Amino acid sequence: MVSITGLIATDPTARIMKGGTLIVQFCITTEEDGDSGWTQVVMFRKVAERAAAVLRRGSHITVEGILKLSPWVDKDNITRWSKRMIAIHMEVS
Repeated sequence: MVSITGLIATDPTARIMKGGTLIVQFCITTEEDGDSGWTQVVMFRKVAERAAAVLRRGSHITVEGILKLSPWVDKDNITRWSKRMIAIHMEVS
């Protein structure tokens, strides 16, 4: 498990999957050792219900879950990494 703390950079979007499962997605921005970064966050079921009710762009949040890193190549042929977290817990401050 990994924890990430930051500000919500985009208003959360909610949708319901075919089987009735609620999904909420948003991006948070973080700063670590002077570097800023973005993390896409995905939440399901009960934590998604709570997130949809209370989170807005600009909220300060700590999310805990499983972090997945994916490589991609930019226009200058430099390998970059995108971060996506499947969150199972959140705390709003």
